[in-house]
Amino acid sequence: MQKLILFLLSFLLLNAEDKIEIKRTYYESGELSSETRYVNDKKDGLSKQFYPNGEIRHKTIYDNGKDVVWEGYREDGTLSAHFDMKQENISKYKFIDQDGQTSFEHEVHKDPNNKDRATLFIKDKEYTAQFKTENYEAIEAPKVIFKDDPTRKDGEIIEYDEEGNIESYAKVKDGRLDGEAYSDYGYYKSIDNFENGKLNGMRKRYKDGILTQEIEFVDNQKNGISNEYYDDGTLKKEAVYEEGKLIGEMIEYRQDGSIKLKLVFNHKKGGTLKHYDRNKNLIKSAKLSNFAFLKDDDNKSYRDTLKLFYPNNKPYMDFNLSKGEGKLKIYYPNGKLKYLIPIKKYKAQGEAKKYYQSGKLRALIPMNKGHIEGIIRVYYPNGDALKYTLPYKKSRLSGTKIKYDRKRQKMDYNLTYSDGAFDLSKPYAFKQDECNTTIYYENQKVEYNISCQKDTKVVTGYYQNGMIEYEIHYKKDQKHHISYLYYGNREFDEIAHLDDLHHEPIFENSIYKELRFIQDKLNGESKIYNLDGEMIKKINYKDGRRDGITTEYGYTKYSNKPTTTTTAYRNDKKDGIEQYYEEGELKRETHYKKGKKEGQEMIKEWGNKTVSYYKNDKKEGFETSYKNNKIIDGKEYRKGEVVYEVEEIIGE
Repeated sequence: MQKLILFLLSFLLLNAEDKIEIKRTYYESGELSSETRYVNDKKDGLSKQFYPNGEIRHKTIYDNGKDVVWEGYREDGTLSAHFDMKQENISKYKFIDQDGQTSFEHEVHKDPNNKDRATLFIKDKEYTAQFKTENYEAIEAPKVIFKDDPTRKDGEIIEYDEEGNIESYAKVKDGRLDGEAYSDYGYYKSIDNFENGKLNGMRKRYKDGILTQEIEFVDNQKNGISNEYYDDGTLKKEAVYEEGKLIGEMIEYRQDGSIKLKLVFNHKKGGTLKHYDRNKNLIKSAKLSNFAFLKDDDNKSYRDTLKLFYPNNKPYMDFNLSKGEGKLKIYYPNGKLKYLIPIKKYKAQGEAKKYYQSGKLRALIPMNKGHIEGIIRVYYPNGDALKYTLPYKKSRLSGTKIKYDRKRQKMDYNLTYSDGAFDLSKPYAFKQDECNTTIYYENQKVEYNISCQKDTKVVTGYYQNGMIEYEIHYKKDQKHHISYLYYGNREFDEIAHLDDLHHEPIFENSIYKELRFIQDKLNGESKIYNLDGEMIKKINYKDGRRDGITTEYGYTKYSNKPTTTTTAYRNDKKDGIEQYYEEGELKRETHYKKGKKEGQEMIKEWGNKTVSYYKNDKKEGFETSYKNNKIIDGKEYRKGEVVYEVEEIIGE
C-alpha cells in the first residue's frame, strides 16, 4: 500500500509540472476560428477549427505533437471525412457523402524499412485494388480483388452516376487491369491504357473538355512525349522520355507563352537548369550532377546535394547533406558568402546568418520547418550594432519594424506590417517633422518619401529593389482618399522558398489592395487582387466596418470552376443573404441576422438539394433533402439537435 501511495504521489508531481494551455485564433469579424490544446508546447489532445458560423470545420486529436485522428465537417455539421493514423506505419482514410454513407476509402501501409515505399489499398463497394508505391507512384501492376467472389480473375469495373450514366470503366483480365480505362465526371475526364496491369500507351487528362496532360507509357515507364497544359489549353510543359528518363530538353512555359525554365539533361554528364524572366533574360542557372537530387513535380522526393550557378558561372547555392541534415550556402554574384543556413530533415531549421560582402554579419534569421519564424535582427556593417528588427510569421512580415541608431537607441519610427503587407489599420506612422522627406535603404534606394501640399500628404514606400510597396494619401495626418498596396519582393524572401526551384520572383509591380479611406477609416468600396491582376475580393465599408455587399471570386479546388460568393454585412457582421455560385449556378444560399444564421439555408451538392432552417445559429424545424425534385429524406431539429428522422421518402 505504501509503495502504491508513493507511486501515485510521484505520478501527480510529474504531471503537475506539465505546461497545459489552450490557444485560440479568431476571424476578423471576431468569431472563433480555432482552438488548440498544447502540453509542454506540443499539440496534445483535441483541437478544433470552426467555420465563421460557429460550426465545426475540422477536429484533430494529437498525441505528443503527432496527429492521430482527423475529421472534416461540412458547414451543415455533417461529417465529410475521417482519417485514422493511430497505428504506426498504417493510415486509414474514409470519405463520407451527404447521406452519411462511405463513398470512398483507402489505406496506406508504409514499409518500415523504406519511408518512401508503401502498399496502397483502394476500397470500393465492389472491389479492392492493391499495389505497391514509391513516393506515391505505382511500382507494380495493381491487383484487383472482387468482393463478391475473391477467386474471380476476369470482369469489369463500372461505376454509374445518379442518373445511371457510366462514370468510369475498366476491364480486368487475370486479376490485372487490361485495355482502356476511363472516367468521366463531366468537368474531369481521364483515359489510361493498360496491358497486363501495366500502363502501355497514351495517358490523357481533361478539365472541362480541355486537354491538360498527355503522357506516353511503355511498361509503366514514361516513354515518348510528356506534355502538360494550362486550363485554357496553353502549353505549360513539354518533354520527351525514354525508359523513364528525360532525354533532351524539358521546357516550362508561362501562360503568356514565355519560357520560364529550360532543362537540358544527360544522365551520364548531368545537366543545366536555366530560369528566365518574361523578357527572356537569364536570371539563374543550375548545373546538375544528378537529376534525382531535385524534387519531382509533386514534391515527393528530396535532394542531398546540389550546386546552382549564376549566369557568370559563379556559385549561387550549394549544399551537401547527410540524410537531410547539414548546411546550405548562398553566394553573392562575386562569389562572396551571402547566407549560411542550417538544414534539418530537408528544411531550414535554426538560426540562419546573412553576411555583408565584406564578410561582416548582416542578419540573424530564425527558421522553423522552412519558414522564417520570429524576429530577424539586422546589424550595421560593422556587424555588432543592431540596426533594426523585423518580426515574421510563416515567412511573412507581421508586426512592427523597429529601427536603432548607432548608439543603440530606438528611433522615432513605427512602421507596422500585417500578413506581409503594410498595415493600414494603424494610425499615422510617419513621425518626420518636415514634409518632402526621403528616407533611404543602405543600398541608397528610396525606402519611403513624404510629399506635402497644404494639409495633404502622400507617402510612397518602396521595396529594396526599387519597386513600389505602398502609396498612402493623408489629409491632416488621417488616411483619406484611395491608398494602394503592391506585390513585391522583400530582402529575405530569397530564403523563404528554398525547397522550390520553380519559385518565381515578382518582376513587375501589380496592385495587391486598393483601399478607400475617409478620415482615417475605411469607407466605400475596397478591392483585393491576385498576382495576375484578377480581382479576388470586393468589400464595402462604412466607418471602418464591413457594411453592404462583400464579393469574393475564386475557383473550385479540383475542377477549377469559377466561383462567386456574395455576402451582406451590417456593422461588420453578416446580416442578410449569403450566396455561393459555381459557374453561375447557385449552390448555397444562407440567411444571416447579426452574424448568426437565421431563417432558410439551401445547399446543392452531388446532385442533391437540402433545405434547412435556423434560429439563433442552430437548426430549428424541418430539414428536407431532394434528389431529382423528389424528397429522399427529412429531419426535424430543435435547438440544433435531431428529434425526428425519416429516410427514403418517395414523393414530389
